[in-house]
Amino acid sequence: MKKTVLKALLCVSLIFNFQFSIFNSAQAQDSVFSYTYQGTTLYYIVEANGDATMVPPMHPDLHWNDDNTAETWWGYSKPQGAVTVPDSVPFGGTMHAVTSIGLRALLHCDSITSLTLPPTVRQLEMNALRECRRLQSVVIPEGVTSIGRTAFFDCNALPSVTLPSTVVAIDYGAFGRCYSLQSVTFTPGPVSIAAIPEYCFYEDSSLVAIELPDGITTIDTGAFRHCNNLTSLTLPATLTSIGPAAFRECRSLQSLDFPATLTSIGSSAFRDCYGLQSVTLPQGLTAISYACFYQDTMLARIDIPDGVTGIGDYAFGKCYGLHYASLPSTLDSLGEESFSKCHLDTLTVAATEPPALTTNTFSTYTAVVIVPCGSAVTYRRHSVWGRFGMIVEECSGIDDLEVMGYRLWVMDGRIVVEGAEGETVSVYDITGRHVLNNGLPTGVYLVRVGDRPARKVVVVK
Repeated sequence: MKKTVLKALLCVSLIFNFQFSIFNSAQAQDSVFSYTYQGTTLYYIVEANGDATMVPPMHPDLHWNDDNTAETWWGYSKPQGAVTVPDSVPFGGTMHAVTSIGLRALLHCDSITSLTLPPTVRQLEMNALRECRRLQSVVIPEGVTSIGRTAFFDCNALPSVTLPSTVVAIDYGAFGRCYSLQSVTFTPGPVSIAAIPEYCFYEDSSLVAIELPDGITTIDTGAFRHCNNLTSLTLPATLTSIGPAAFRECRSLQSLDFPATLTSIGSSAFRDCYGLQSVTLPQGLTAISYACFYQDTMLARIDIPDGVTGIGDYAFGKCYGLHYASLPSTLDSLGEESFSKCHLDTLTVAATEPPALTTNTFSTYTAVVIVPCGSAVTYRRHSVWGRFGMIVEECSGIDDLEVMGYRLWVMDGRIVVEGAEGETVSVYDITGRHVLNNGLPTGVYLVRVGDRPARKVVVVK
């Protein structure tokens, strides 16, 4: 009998202890407590795994101001000046490692000037330091793996940031509107970040140069939009896609050299990059998207690589400085106003069959159009391509050429025409200017015999 009672009491004791443990665990997750370290009082909760997360004192509640802005420290003294976060905090008689700067933990704490995070921290959650507008220094320690959505958004005084090699994920707008941000450094070593997320560095108007390390495959929508002082851009060799408006309004960019791995450039990706002068497109592209380079007024030349089948609406519209463009043999179509308001002098088209286009693809038809040998007549008979006044054929690199009943060859800097007796022979340079057919320097020339189609000839000395 005594043994039976003892067993019953033991069971009751175990059940009580188990329920008490559950109660303590729940209480530890929900109870906000304060801890003062080096003169600064911050607030924490203890997670189910025993780690501590820094939270705002009102967690999980918010105070809404009349202007519909949220406050998480309403009625509490916000931290000021230099703030150091401890690596552990006491609760319930036990020390708990601080592993996370939680949701809105320091939102709008705009009197913090510097922040030192402990090596125990693994993540900075959404809006963790948003609108810390006097923050001038923060060290993100090795070990941090993720930086949450808009974590540093509107940290207007922050001049630089170094991302540790342990970071594997950065979320939307993490460093957006950091107007003073001049440099972003990726710690050397294995880079695990696969993507620069949407609006990550949006409107960072002091950012002058960015060098993205290998390992990054995607630059997402608006990632560097309106970084209008960005002059130097180094893209990673692993990059495969650039999202819509990723570099829109980066008005100081002067040149772009894309890696061979790049296969996709989104709509308006480089729109309104007024200072852009040089673009080298990779061979892997299959399309030029909507308004991709719209209003890039300094761009003088563009060579579309083989493989591209379509050029989208407004792709190069209002590129007022564009004088030369070459289109590949794979091209099937050109969209509406894709070259509108461009001042094209020369347009080389490698497709033997005229690509589809609309009547407003080009706004003028004054350019010299150079097409493959034997296809000029087809282009001239096309309802839109035929509007160009000078459509000539490219038969280049040939010393002795026989077409249309006459022969062409080059001798001593002079283009010789045989079989054209009694007909006027005219030679033009690539801009369409008539030149004297004598002592021609190395270059490309157009030859017209009578009213027959003009031929393009390369003079090689």
